Amino acid sequence: MNRFAFIPISLFDANNATQYLPVKKSLQRRADIVSKTFDYYGVVGIADNRGKAITTANVLWSLFDCAGKNVGENIFIKITDKQMFVIVVKDKSLLLANVFEVNKNEDIAYFVLSVVESTSIDVDNATVKIVSKDNDEIVHLLNRYINTEAIQG
Repeated sequence: MNRFAFIPISLFDANNATQYLPVKKSLQRRADIVSKTFDYYGVVGIADNRGKAITTANVLWSLFDCAGKNVGENIFIKITDKQMFVIVVKDKSLLLANVFEVNKNEDIAYFVLSVVESTSIDVDNATVKIVSKDNDEIVHLLNRYINTEAIQG
């Protein structure tokens, strides 16, 4: 289980950040929680500062850097060894942030289309922006369904 979350700034209580993560009550006082505020999107990203959670959070947070001050509906993806990190943004709103286990390009296409369906973004106006090495094949595959481009990140 990944211990990361995105909380609306208006609801975030920095003094009690463990309440947003699946941390046992007995461990909450010792929990090492880190956070990063994304003012443009109105959210605070939080994560357990141990193990995979902080690594996952850092990758997702880096996608916000790629998104910058987003306009329109976009899906930002970073693909690493067997994992696809995704954020979906619409103008100034975060619609979804998640991580998927992937083994082949077809898995990536499946999860991207699932994300499109679950967030109800308009495939005619949205763009998938992929940050990864050797992504020509993936870009070509996804372009069958939704406008896709490779970006630097």
